Amino acid sequence: MVGKPVVKGTRLTVELLVDLLENGWSEQEIIRNYPGITPEGILACLNKQEGDGYGSLCPELDSARQGSTVEEARDNLKEALELYFENASSSEIQYRRII
Repeated sequence: MVGKPVVKGTRLTVELLVDLLENGWSEQEIIRNYPGITPEGILACLNKQEGDGYGSLCPELDSARQGSTVEEARDNLKEALELYFENASSSEIQYRRII
């Protein structure tokens, strides 16, 4: 853990949290198993600086977007997710167990 970024107020590394999300853990499962983590802590891990910009990640849909600020990256991801839900079939949404 030495030298790795951690979620503020915890000893949980960002790397571990992202790995859990990528392996299908829900936000609720993470909070239940790691009581010190908050929804805000999870969200902060999903927005990271990449070079001169920022990236936002939605691991449930394996979608990521970039922007020159955290807010722009989040807005770009939000727009992409809205388009996904407008166009995805109900079977696709059910397959991904999103709703």
